[in-house]
Amino acid sequence: MSKPILTIEDLHVSQLNEDGEKRVVKGVSLAIHPGEIVGVVGESGSGKSTLVKSILRICGPPAVIRGGRATFDGHDLLAQDPAVIKKLRWTQLSIVMQSSLNALNPVLTIHEQMTDALIAQHQMDPGDARLSPRALGGDEAAGRAGDGAGAAAESHRHG
Repeated sequence: MSKPILTIEDLHVSQLNEDGEKRVVKGVSLAIHPGEIVGVVGESGSGKSTLVKSILRICGPPAVIRGGRATFDGHDLLAQDPAVIKKLRWTQLSIVMQSSLNALNPVLTIHEQMTDALIAQHQMDPGDARLSPRALGGDEAAGRAGDGAGAAAESHRHG
């Protein structure tokens, strides 16, 4: 078997609140090999999102990583400089949430949200980040879709 591209070892994450600390990720370990697709499944509130957001280092307060290790392509994600992790996010590592209503803002168009992601992830000026609908799907995709590519980009679709 090939070497894993992502390894998680004994990951522990807690949520802090006025009553103290609640462990929500308890000693998770797994290895993902090239070509594998992994889904994280569990009941509501079981720590699925906290697990994945912790690996990507986008899990803010009240969550606190209490221990463990997450290694991606030689990078210790939990110990690495935040600037290095930011460069990996959405280029080599990403999360796709189960429900697009949780991942997309229903008030903004898809085009606006893609532009916002470019600004946030690539530190672009808003004027430089404005995409044409063709850029959202690539020239070939826009050519196949005709005017539909522009309409989709300016829509508020979520599913």
